[in-house]
Amino acid sequence: VEKERGLAVGLYMTGTKIGPAIGTPLTAWLITVYNWQAMFLILGLGGLIWLVPWMILLKNESGQPAKNLGAAARGAPDVPFSRILASPVAWGTVIATFCYMYFVFFCMTWMPAYFIEQRHLSLSKMGLYTFFSFGGMAIVAALGGRQSGSCRGYRNRMRRSARGGSRNAAASWAARRWCSVP
Repeated sequence: VEKERGLAVGLYMTGTKIGPAIGTPLTAWLITVYNWQAMFLILGLGGLIWLVPWMILLKNESGQPAKNLGAAARGAPDVPFSRILASPVAWGTVIATFCYMYFVFFCMTWMPAYFIEQRHLSLSKMGLYTFFSFGGMAIVAALGGRQSGSCRGYRNRMRRSARGGSRNAAASWAARRWCSVP
């Protein structure tokens, strides 16, 4: 459903922030209690152990285990790469991802170092502050996704109902200012 697309994307983006929100204090704690080598070993082995139930539980659309997923995709027609490059949606996605990931890289690398080196916080406090930073981003992503879905419906209703040129322009301007959804 079109109205729920914003919420789905918001929840996905929330998940991408919950990982660093939980991971930063966890890694800080593991480094404090053990050392950085043990932290890498524990998290690496934890990821490999998690892979086993993930592969067992993951099913494709036909209900088959994930190992047969490639066979189902072979029947789909190939899309030429030139057609993907010609798509404005693809270019918008690439540019937005580039800009957004620069910010994420900043938050994951520079910010923790700043907390320790410039603000002289302990490793544990740095993990806590970074947790709140990413936790706040997770909350904003979920709320923004939810709001975006309701604004999209509002904007579509305004387009259908507006008859006069000035009323349409005023409503469109107000909806864009209120919702800030492209």
